[in-house]
Amino acid sequence: MEKYYVNVESDRHGMHKVHRAGCLFLEKRKDRIFLGYFNNSAQALEQSKDYYVKVDLGVCCCREYNSHNIFLVSNREEISYR
Repeated sequence: MEKYYVNVESDRHGMHKVHRAGCLFLEKRKDRIFLGYFNNSAQALEQSKDYYVKVDLGVCCCREYNSHNIFLVSNREEISYR
């Protein structure tokens, strides 16, 4: 199981990014919320929806799921994907 976090500050599209512990982009940021330990990034993404409506995975560290796979896991329409 891996540790996951979500950025407090959104990107220019209003998306809050979910990152795995150890990600270089995450380590530069102090404004993050610890989501917990998960088996995969799709589970962490679901947990991040408790905090933000517009969430997405960091492509730098959560590559095992592409937007198509996440759409199948997600049941919330308000999440936008690339």
